[in-house]
Amino acid sequence: YKAAYLTFDDGPFNLTYEYLRVLKEHNTLATFFVLGKTDYLPVYEAIIKDGHTLGNHTYSHLIRKGLYYSPESFIKDVLKMDAFIKENFNYEMTVFRFPGGSSSSGKMKDKCINPLHENNYNYVDWNSLTRDAEIRGLTLEQAYNYVMPRALTKDFSVLLMHDFNSASLG
Repeated sequence: YKAAYLTFDDGPFNLTYEYLRVLKEHNTLATFFVLGKTDYLPVYEAIIKDGHTLGNHTYSHLIRKGLYYSPESFIKDVLKMDAFIKENFNYEMTVFRFPGGSSSSGKMKDKCINPLHENNYNYVDWNSLTRDAEIRGLTLEQAYNYVMPRALTKDFSVLLMHDFNSASLG
């Protein structure tokens, strides 16, 4: 058997509603690794209402501005996101994705994993991506042609997409 785990990073966005519509049409669930965005409260609510998983992607995603400066600065941002979701939706997140992937945390990754586990989080990386965050003007066909050869080589593919780009909306 082959399986695909659909994940979306860096949201939510207004376009997230369109992703939710397509997922519902195909009776498919996904994980949305979200950031702290106070202007998008109804979108978080729609994600939860439709039965999808909210994953913690830190509150700020400030990779180049100190997120991975220390385990303390890292976990502070994770817990800020955790509190934001609990306060607004009484929802408990248990999965986490490192902004930029775990390799972006560099030498800090190993120092950050224990604080994540201590706060009841497991982290999820990806092993296939559409490149929808990297290529401006990416089309659905290009995203598909990039991701499928890689995804099909795996028995369990974790697909990285971004719900700010319609290229992955097919």
